[in-house]
Amino acid sequence: RDSPLSKGIQPPPRPPSSVCLYDDQQAKPSMRTILGPLCSSFSFWMLCMLSFLVASIRELFNVYSVPYLESLGKEPDKAASMSSLFPGFGVVGVVVIGVTVDWLGGRELWRLRSCAIPMWGA
Repeated sequence: RDSPLSKGIQPPPRPPSSVCLYDDQQAKPSMRTILGPLCSSFSFWMLCMLSFLVASIRELFNVYSVPYLESLGKEPDKAASMSSLFPGFGVVGVVVIGVTVDWLGGRELWRLRSCAIPMWGA
């Protein structure tokens, strides 16, 4: 992407809590200095918890999809083959969502998010 300088705009100053405030003359900060503010952030731990929950749901689907397909009358090898398609579609879904978010940009993404929020309660 273009930098602000290429468009004639001065870049914003770095925030004081930035972990990248060192230059070549200064020593690199320690891992404790870098990770300390992150580990004390409520948002970070909420994101970790949500990521863990989504990963747990995904793995539960992987574990129980084969027995479910077998209960529908599929042979074990066919059920396993059908279940193995799930991660492949997950990769495709992540790429499609990433491209869509990049294409929509920030303002349109808020509009899309406001449409998705009522669906969460359904």
